[in-house]
Amino acid sequence: PYVYKITDRAFEPIYELFLESYQFPTMDFLKKETKGKSDYTKTIDNHDFISSFGLYETKDFLWIPFHKSNMPPCTGFYDKKEKKGYILSLSDYFKSINLGVLPFAKGNTDECLICEIKFDEDKKTTIKNKVLKDAIENKSPDDNPILCLIKAKQ
Repeated sequence: PYVYKITDRAFEPIYELFLESYQFPTMDFLKKETKGKSDYTKTIDNHDFISSFGLYETKDFLWIPFHKSNMPPCTGFYDKKEKKGYILSLSDYFKSINLGVLPFAKGNTDECLICEIKFDEDKKTTIKNKVLKDAIENKSPDDNPILCLIKAKQ
């Protein structure tokens, strides 16, 4: 599929995403399979397509958390310069950020993803990153969330 830049004058395709063998359904396929109905949910769930996704853009990468029916969520990175997509399983993504807790994207800057870290008392014991562990030592889950910046590297 394409990612479009929207201006007041036009829709301009700027990236064509390739995420290894993962695919989005085409509109032609959805219209044919649903016989013109507007709810595509069951059709997507019954086939081997990406069923939901997010999209965050930095200067160098697109970050694409996505889900496909009958499999755990994945994280896709699209390198704008290389014009190539990379996929990490949720567990590999979790290991690569080395925080001991899974942050959820809330937005982005030109350089980084802005992520929120939610934790409970049980998670405090699993966090291995010393800086994060020190930051949450005297915090409760009811306190303001902890935000972190994540920068993708190839």
